[in-house]
Amino acid sequence: MRLFLTGAGGLLGSEFRRRLPGLGHAFVARTHAELDITDAEAVARAVEDTRPYAVVNCAAFARLEACQRDPEAAYRINRDGAASVARAATAAGARAVHFSTDYVFDGRAGAPYAPDAARNPQGVYARSKADGEDAVRRAAPDALIVRVSWLYGGSPGTGVSRAAAHPAADPAGFVRWALDAARAGRPLTLVTDQLNRPSWAANVVDNVVALLQREAPAGVWHLTDGGETSRAGQVCEALRLAGLDAEIRETTRRAFWPDVPRPACSILDVSASEEFLGRPMEPWREALARYVAGE
Repeated sequence: MRLFLTGAGGLLGSEFRRRLPGLGHAFVARTHAELDITDAEAVARAVEDTRPYAVVNCAAFARLEACQRDPEAAYRINRDGAASVARAATAAGARAVHFSTDYVFDGRAGAPYAPDAARNPQGVYARSKADGEDAVRRAAPDALIVRVSWLYGGSPGTGVSRAAAHPAADPAGFVRWALDAARAGRPLTLVTDQLNRPSWAANVVDNVVALLQREAPAGVWHLTDGGETSRAGQVCEALRLAGLDAEIRETTRRAFWPDVPRPACSILDVSASEEFLGRPMEPWREALARYVAGE
């Protein structure tokens, strides 16, 4: 199976590049610098030249506060760019794979959200991603729209040079930020009133490949790890696994992220994905242990 990757320099794109050879699949990868997904003509030419089995769009504008400040850019990338990739896939006879987020839900349901649950996005980022889902459906009726939550990956790090002052500054996600900050001797301010299911990027890649191999029906698929935890619970487990100590300061999501609302509990129901794949999602603690071990 040959895949075409957009946004190949980001967290998910990098993970696809790392794992696909071992899974026995070929790929052509384009970073943002090499292919801007908002340039519809360039995207169409690149996909047509490649003739892949599937086009996997890993490109997104995912920094929530930045999206709030620049809604035009958020919609240009998360809606219009996503649609251009999906149209190019359809024109080339390829399946489109588009990534979305649990943030299309408001987190007030009190139960996990099924793929067909009513959406109520809050904030520019969430609304642009919800609109992106709709645009992809129109452009590529056979698309797989994959929602993930609390995505993390890349290297777990071994030093302090990359320790960012805020998790939004670390492209590998919240977990790597916390580990690097602990290694740097900084206290960690952790949110305790937000529950979710983490998504290790390596598992997301493997599950997307499995969906494609099994010719999954078009529509929305939820791919997260199993179980649930808070931001504080996830980080404390990562610190334990890494043998690190840190001063922990507890806070609320509104205090930590005052500019953009975050859902309190936007857990994605993965039961349909588990039934189709014939196996349960890996529990988040087991996935985190493999990540910290450098697998």
